[in-house]
Amino acid sequence: MIAQRIPSEIGGVREVAEGRDYDYPLWLNYVRQVILPRLHRLRKFHGLHIASAFRDLLAEAEQVEERAWQRMMEAPVWEPFDDAAACAEKATEEGLEHLRQMHYLHSRINGAICVAIWSEVERFLVLLLRHGVCGWDDSDAQKKEWRWHEIMCKYTKAGLALEELTGFEETDLLRLVNNAYKHGPGRSMNELRKRLSRPDEEMLPAGSDCGTGLAVDGRNISIPDAFVELSLEHAEALISALADRLRTSQS
Repeated sequence: MIAQRIPSEIGGVREVAEGRDYDYPLWLNYVRQVILPRLHRLRKFHGLHIASAFRDLLAEAEQVEERAWQRMMEAPVWEPFDDAAACAEKATEEGLEHLRQMHYLHSRINGAICVAIWSEVERFLVLLLRHGVCGWDDSDAQKKEWRWHEIMCKYTKAGLALEELTGFEETDLLRLVNNAYKHGPGRSMNELRKRLSRPDEEMLPAGSDCGTGLAVDGRNISIPDAFVELSLEHAEALISALADRLRTSQS
């Protein structure tokens, strides 16, 4: 008999073997006690430490510009004063460069948060498969790498089509952002361009999704706070919808 143990963090340990139904209450506990609290902590962390830290970038850039102006005007090398226009232009460029660099850093940090969100979703979906939720298969328990189409097919064959669940479309967009952020230009970034309804496959202007400001510009992705918050909301909705569907199928 082949048996696997559900991680103790679920709230209990139970053997799952071929020919047996999994114990749904344990998965419900896992959703309530592990996955959703993790996403809630990510939401709180992002709001308190990331979004707030980058909230006043324009004001910061103006301060950089002002300090640069003062520094240049006080330096002896900028005499006589008829070069004030050049000082002002150079100070403005310093402020703009600060703004560009901070926007880039903000987007990269948000990208890392998106990777963390998707990791939680994917980990949960794979964990269910490994413990026989979609039917027991010896190879599932030992499989180390899962491709997205394999996960989708497994759930569809079990009557749990993920694309029918609340939050799927937005969470699938998050998957593309995760892949493009980690791997750069390629299939996922091209698909992301299409999802953002931008026909041009070359250097794209800032496009957006659902009013969040998510954009693909050339080889880079701009990931604003609104997209992170929306991704957290829909990831929670997808996991909750799957839990409800599992409960219904077992009742």
